[in-house]
Amino acid sequence: MNNLECAIFSQLCHSLGFGASLSTKFNKKYDRNYYNVFIDSKELSSTVKLGVHYKNWRKKDFISPILPTHYAMHFDNFVLSEKMFSRAKKIYGKRFKILNKDIKELKQNDKEVTVLFTKGKSTYDYVIDCRGYPDDYSNYHMITSLPINRAFVNLIPEPGTWDYTYHYAHKNGWMFGIPLTHRQGWGYLFNDNITTEQEAVDEINEIFKSNKTNSHKDPQKAMQSATQIENRVYYNYFQFKQTINNKWLA
Repeated sequence: MNNLECAIFSQLCHSLGFGASLSTKFNKKYDRNYYNVFIDSKELSSTVKLGVHYKNWRKKDFISPILPTHYAMHFDNFVLSEKMFSRAKKIYGKRFKILNKDIKELKQNDKEVTVLFTKGKSTYDYVIDCRGYPDDYSNYHMITSLPINRAFVNLIPEPGTWDYTYHYAHKNGWMFGIPLTHRQGWGYLFNDNITTEQEAVDEINEIFKSNKTNSHKDPQKAMQSATQIENRVYYNYFQFKQTINNKWLA
């Protein structure tokens, strides 16, 4: 096959990283060619995921296991693109191309998609657009009825020593916990129409006995997700912005 796979990576689009948890489907698809969690764990600081640990949801905590011989993984999404792109380059050679360019605009017709960069342009059959933060959401299908619409993220610089994803119920919502080999990523989810920011901060700091909390929120409608398929372009956006130590970032 002579098909060309191309990854366009912009330094202006930053990752919202705290650790990610995958299903078994990823390992089935990518184990052989891209990544093996047992052999290559150092590259993504990954750990094996054998199930989900539900804490405080019932009188007794319980684990929902992934049935043998299947398994999933947790990984550091800060370094995912760098590691996966280099792997794909080794496997596919000239068939895979990496462009470090900033995208200005996408234009398409029934036959192709033209990507306009700040300098130059390229043409492709299909494009998956993951840049985030579009200026106009009018053509997107927005999720507006979320029971939780806000997240505080707490990164702990200590290795996660468990082999499951934490789902921790608290009085204002629930929290996920991701174990990596070099740190832990915790996401405290709540509804800011019911719980104030200070109430959420107080509880998460009580849970972790810490006063360092990071927040993710869109200034208007927090944590809305949007997807749109338009001819030859698939758009996948999350509408929220980031704060660190309670200081808002644009």
